[in-house]
Amino acid sequence: MATKILDRRQTADPVSSLTREEILANLPVVAARVAEGAAERELEGRLPFELFDYLRTTGITWLRVPTVLGGPGGSTSDQIEVTCAIAAADSGVAHALGSHFASIESIALDPDGEHSRHFVGDVLAGKLFGGANMEVGTPRPNMIRTVLTREGDHYRLNGHKYYATGAIFADYTSFSAVDEEGKPTGVMVPAGREGVEIRDDWDGMGQRGSASGSVFPNNVRIEAHEINM
Repeated sequence: MATKILDRRQTADPVSSLTREEILANLPVVAARVAEGAAERELEGRLPFELFDYLRTTGITWLRVPTVLGGPGGSTSDQIEVTCAIAAADSGVAHALGSHFASIESIALDPDGEHSRHFVGDVLAGKLFGGANMEVGTPRPNMIRTVLTREGDHYRLNGHKYYATGAIFADYTSFSAVDEEGKPTGVMVPAGREGVEIRDDWDGMGQRGSASGSVFPNNVRIEAHEINM
């Protein structure tokens, strides 16, 4: 399988002032664009990076951002409509957006939270969020062996994540981990951080375009403010 190391993508500034009504009215156009070449991508195992750059500009990735934070204030039912339309066009693309939509939902549910206010500007600029939380080969289900250790005034992250759906397309990646005492923790780092290796090595049945493969944090430097964001 090909190995891909992410770099932060430079995309055109999307029109974050799009209204809820404008975003939903354009949804059939977006879904049609997603459907273009979907079967060929699946057969060839080709990941649609250009398509995700386009999706960043459509408003669907920030639809749920509340109006109080400058977003269009889309509802839960709006989000379901978007997800179903994208999934009907290409289930792999909808799957790959799942972690991002979950992150935006946390902003919608807690607009006054520190996490929400810290990241909402990036969301409205079209940035995407991916997750690297599950692991394989552990002695028991849901066990986390990725470790965050202190090193002077910062930290280091080491481990192996799998089923990291959407991480290869994202501008930020969240990691679950345990600290030196074995307590659960988590970090959020920008894509392209030195030491973060993302592999397109998903070998499960179907949805090859979701890129649900491995992420290896190899001695990744983590700043204190990036923990538990």
